[in-house]
Amino acid sequence: MKKFCTGLFRPLNRNFIKLMLMTKLTMFLTLFCVLQLSATVYSQTRLTVESKNNTVKEVLSKIENQSEFRFFYNEKFMDLNRRVGFNINNQSIHEIMNELFDASEVTYKIMENNLIVITPDGSQQEKVEGKALDDTGQPLPGVTVMVKGTSQGTVTDVNGSFSFSDLPENATLIFSFVGMISQEIEVGNQTTLSVTMKTDAIGIEEVVAIGYGTQRKENVTGSMETASSEQLENKPIISVGQALQGEMSGISIRQSDGQPGSSTSINIRGFGTFSDAGNNPLVLVDGIPGSLDAVNPNDIKNISVLKDAASAAIYGSRAANGVILIQTKRGTKGKTEVTYNGSVGFSELADLPKFVDSWNYALAYNEALTNAGQGAIYTEEDIQKFRDGTDHDNYPNDKHYEMAFDNIAYQTKHDISLMGGNSTTTYRFSVGYLRNDGLLQNNLYDNYGDNLLNYYNKYNIRLNIDSEITQKLKLIANIAGTADDEKGPAAATGDRTTMRVVTRIARMPASIAGRTSEGYYGRVDKGSPWADIDATSNELERNYYFIANTDLEYKLLDPLTIIVRGGYVFDHTNYKLYAADEQIDATTYAGPAKLDVEWNTRRELTLEGLVKYEQNFGNHSISALAGYSQIESKYEYLTAYRDQFPTNELFELDAGSSENQKNTGGASEWGLVSYFGRIQYDYLGKYLFEANVRYDGSSRFDKGNKYGMFPSFSFGWRISEENFIKESLPWIYNMKLRGSWGELGNQQIGNYPYQAILSSGNNAIWGNNVNAGIVLNTVANQSITWETTAISDIGLDFAVLDGKVSISADYYDKTTRDILYSITTAGTLGLNASPSNAGKVKNSGWDFNLSYKEKFGDFSFDIAPHFSFVHTEVLELSDVEKDISKGLFIGEPLNAIYGYTADGLFVDEADIQNSATQPYDPVPGDIKYKDISGPDGVPDGKVDPEYDRSVIGQTAPKYNYGARISANYKSFDFSVTFDGAGGMRRYLNNMAGRAFANKSNVQQWMWDNRWTKEDPDPNAIYPRFYLHGGGNNEPYSYISTYWAWDASYLKVRSAQIGYNMPEAVTNALKVDKMRIYLAGRNLFTFDNFFDGWDPELNVQTGEGVHYPMSRTYILGVNVNF
Repeated sequence: MKKFCTGLFRPLNRNFIKLMLMTKLTMFLTLFCVLQLSATVYSQTRLTVESKNNTVKEVLSKIENQSEFRFFYNEKFMDLNRRVGFNINNQSIHEIMNELFDASEVTYKIMENNLIVITPDGSQQEKVEGKALDDTGQPLPGVTVMVKGTSQGTVTDVNGSFSFSDLPENATLIFSFVGMISQEIEVGNQTTLSVTMKTDAIGIEEVVAIGYGTQRKENVTGSMETASSEQLENKPIISVGQALQGEMSGISIRQSDGQPGSSTSINIRGFGTFSDAGNNPLVLVDGIPGSLDAVNPNDIKNISVLKDAASAAIYGSRAANGVILIQTKRGTKGKTEVTYNGSVGFSELADLPKFVDSWNYALAYNEALTNAGQGAIYTEEDIQKFRDGTDHDNYPNDKHYEMAFDNIAYQTKHDISLMGGNSTTTYRFSVGYLRNDGLLQNNLYDNYGDNLLNYYNKYNIRLNIDSEITQKLKLIANIAGTADDEKGPAAATGDRTTMRVVTRIARMPASIAGRTSEGYYGRVDKGSPWADIDATSNELERNYYFIANTDLEYKLLDPLTIIVRGGYVFDHTNYKLYAADEQIDATTYAGPAKLDVEWNTRRELTLEGLVKYEQNFGNHSISALAGYSQIESKYEYLTAYRDQFPTNELFELDAGSSENQKNTGGASEWGLVSYFGRIQYDYLGKYLFEANVRYDGSSRFDKGNKYGMFPSFSFGWRISEENFIKESLPWIYNMKLRGSWGELGNQQIGNYPYQAILSSGNNAIWGNNVNAGIVLNTVANQSITWETTAISDIGLDFAVLDGKVSISADYYDKTTRDILYSITTAGTLGLNASPSNAGKVKNSGWDFNLSYKEKFGDFSFDIAPHFSFVHTEVLELSDVEKDISKGLFIGEPLNAIYGYTADGLFVDEADIQNSATQPYDPVPGDIKYKDISGPDGVPDGKVDPEYDRSVIGQTAPKYNYGARISANYKSFDFSVTFDGAGGMRRYLNNMAGRAFANKSNVQQWMWDNRWTKEDPDPNAIYPRFYLHGGGNNEPYSYISTYWAWDASYLKVRSAQIGYNMPEAVTNALKVDKMRIYLAGRNLFTFDNFFDGWDPELNVQTGEGVHYPMSRTYILGVNVNF
């Protein structure tokens, strides 16, 4: 590793030293640009200019290079090749201009922002003003108006108005707006203009982000999805992942649980690997690897999701799972605009598992004992006391789950941004704050402020600057930071996390008092969730994230641009887990108090150089890109532990005893060097071709396998541009056929898996001495190489009725080979097997998008449903057909459920005798499993795990679907988003799905639908009650179709209604624009899953209990100043 890093990455080591210089330069340039915004016209600036028979144009260039002045002129109307000779020393710009144009028939005027307009005498036009309107006749703010062939331009204000002074003769204005068709208007002799912008129904002129650049959507040949800022803003969400749910086809976005601050998992076109390389897509924020959770949704301009190899291959070994490109909002020229977006709201339980009352729990427990041939322990008198509620300490009815979670939790979010700029520099500055309280609160108090033991805070700040330092040199600087803290109660025993508290709340039956009159607590095993909640035990995680990048763009020649980019990411986590000592009851003490602390830091430096070439040759357009990139990432961590704290109010590490202290620490690093290129060709705007290649070198692989090449090719045919289509089928608005093939890599396999692993801490006794030692515990495999994904894609984009109806369809075939797989080995080897490139997985499927837009007078609407299907199949597993312990089976999907096929419940003993021998000793009311096969391939009268288990489903969805519906009527707007998944099965694991499992609770659906001797229904939803001892060897612990339920669902993910205040109100409030809105999230769920459980959650792992999902309502306001 040393040799690799000092050889291949030698420039990177020097760049660590240069990083500080680069950071200082970036900060200087940033400060320079900010100060420039408030500068006044430099008309009194003194300059020294010498001309030795130079042309006028060359002299003007000299002035630009040594001053802040910029010149605007039209060479058609003046002789700029005239040669002049003079030597002016320390004179004003007026004196220089008079000398330069003395006796010539031109005039000049120094405008604001240091712009000098030069025109022939009398050619200056009067002031031109106008208004941009939408297709309903309403003013359209934010329209960009540029003078064709120049950099002169402006943006319409909140009333849609714009104005120009001193336009050149025969000027043409270009009007452009996102989602609208660009227009060119010749000014002529007009002094007042009114321009109606027409909606671009399918975004054909939209410019979208692609790898290392942008491209008009009509020319894209790869498969990609986009989302604009309008689709993300004002939703009651806490992350970008949540904002994207229901917006795109082929993208599966799931929330892991409802805990405040919990992130989402994003998967593009299925699971392509089962190794530690993972299935997470690459996320780039303004071109630098980043995190979705660290970006404020209000700062996002647009998002592009690259789904196929043609669009993602430019990122090579990091793009096997797709790429998410985020472009943040930037400043605009003109006066400073201030925007405030604020909301307040509350959350409640979206779904609530219902547990039985204490008396029914007692009856259920007695029934379980009777079914086991034992005597009941609760008498009729006991059961009546539970019903009466007169003795809470001994006969309570504490519905613990409802007590802990059936609360109202508040949420507030505030974002402020400022943007503006002059002719050379623009900026956008924003700050944001989010507070999201959790539902898990302490019901001991009535005051909400005293309940806040579970919450999430997040702070965002961002500054984006664009500056034209010279006509050829441009600076783009982005600096952003995020800080968040997440807090929840901790448990005194077990793994002590907040989820341990949640699990115990679900386990605890209503027959156990949460708190007693004597100040004690009810418990399950040795822990009490209510003692944990009342104590100072807490789990606290603070994250600090900083990302900065700077681009310098130099236009070397007209078609040639050079870009130098530097980026830096700093990510730090400070985690504390404190468990106070607790006296749970008279005989149970949990202690002593203990504290775990962990600090970890990741630093990542990215340096890139790009050369771009763009040129048109008649009907031919060519663009090319060549680049170099290097990344170095380093991770460090430190952990510490102490116990025996003197008080529960002081939980800093130094306050604990050093007697049992522990500490660990470590570090790791990796590097990546890349060379890449792209060429795009366009003939007549209808025949499109693109090729990409990337050559990556990774320090994670051994010599001979460090490098990999990842190419892609794609084509596009805009059929609708053919004359025979235009003439014979004029109703076709757009039709494009596209296809692609390419290969991508995955190097996210951990650090240096090819090396033999030595573990310290293995002591040996020699004589009478204990000696420290190390042990080899992993067999090295130095032939490990890249996981490689090959993707073929063919797609069709089709639109009719002037673009009102559009359809997009893609079929893809995605095969990942050389998947790292650790073959299960016998324990007699004494060593762990190193992973090898032994696996292969294929994904194939369809993505569909449909959009219908229409307008009737003041009413308009947009309906955009989408649907995707993916089939996943394991093709190779070294030399084995299946690996049951890892859930891998040749010919079956990943995330497979392997188990028995259930055939209802046993009705009586005769039923048992007439059925195949079961893998356990059944009694009436137990689950009956089918005899599917035997050693000879036919049923043998015995249910055996070797022959009678099969793949009975998968936990990952086959189908993803959703829709966005929006409508506008005058000043009102409305939108609703649906999101769903289907084709998967899930089961409630452990105590979440088994009554009395490990002394767990009984849910109402179990009680209402159980098998009983009085009603021996073979199709009962729940079998006979049974006292489980825990573990996986109980009769009901076998995975089967009885427990694996259909987990398909459809959610009303979000809905919103807004109202734009009339001009009379905004004028009275002295604001430009104001909108109020009401929104909701997770409003309804339609499913056939277990009652009270959300099928979106991963309930089939661990103990099956998760933090419940919440339903959120907010009231918000958007104000522009």
